[in-house]
Amino acid sequence: MSTSHARIALYGSGPALDAAAEVLRMAGRHPMYVANCEDLSTADVVLYEGEAPGSILPEIPVFQVGEGIDLEYGLDPVNDPAGTLACMDAVVDEQLASLDAEHDLAAAKEELFRVVKAQAKLEAELEALAGGIEDACEETGGRLRKLVIEAEFRGLISQELCAEDALRTSMQYLIHKIGVSNAVVATPGLDGWQLGAYVNVDAPRDATQDVVDRVLERADHFASANVICSNGTELQAKLDLDHPGLDGRTCVWTGSYDQAEAKASLIFFRNESSPFRQEDLETIDVVSMLLGRQLGGLERIELRAQPEEDCQDEQWHDAA
Repeated sequence: MSTSHARIALYGSGPALDAAAEVLRMAGRHPMYVANCEDLSTADVVLYEGEAPGSILPEIPVFQVGEGIDLEYGLDPVNDPAGTLACMDAVVDEQLASLDAEHDLAAAKEELFRVVKAQAKLEAELEALAGGIEDACEETGGRLRKLVIEAEFRGLISQELCAEDALRTSMQYLIHKIGVSNAVVATPGLDGWQLGAYVNVDAPRDATQDVVDRVLERADHFASANVICSNGTELQAKLDLDHPGLDGRTCVWTGSYDQAEAKASLIFFRNESSPFRQEDLETIDVVSMLLGRQLGGLERIELRAQPEEDCQDEQWHDAA
């Protein structure tokens, strides 16, 4: 039973050590006479001549051997070889059992670490998957909302046959969907931008006239192809207007386009205690897109009708 771990140290007189070594060899052990500095890795039992060794490892049991020694405190391989061997077998078995237990404990710890690591990896993957599913659901929900709004508003705006009605329907629909807000809508005319629609909720009319005038002067700055969400400070900076009616506001501006041509410039602002939600921005985006297409379509219908009217005027003139 040679092992580099389970060893026993024996010390004592020469004849007793020789007797112990003989008993061990007969039992298949590998005893070795060593000095304190020698390598012990190939020995089951190390034998020291004389006094007990002082440099031996604390986990190695040490026994004194001698002829006629008190067996309670040592081993007598001369008179009791069987007892000597049984004692050392018991010690070795105990050591091996301890080593097996340590090995099992180390293996259990390693397995536990592997399981914990795998669990952490799985939790991270599940968290990432859950986040991906949540993002996908949110994205899908946003698309569905936009589709519903588009279908709903398209049915309303397509019935309007003049620009004024189209603007009024758009404002009514938006205020219903996004909540009460101040709004200024400018539309392009022959002499520049003109007021197309105006909604005043919580500001005196006289106090907001400067805001409306400045919006008409700079409407092209707000006819963004995208929906821009900002605050009252930035709105005042774009208007180049220091106005108390815009303090503490949250605002949104965008443009309505048809074939890359701006048909309306829209600005919404309200108290910052009621910020615009993502759903509000999506609604404004859909409505402004459909409003631009409707206004562009109405313009084209009007342009196609003009030559016919001019032709009729010429016919009446010739008849006269």
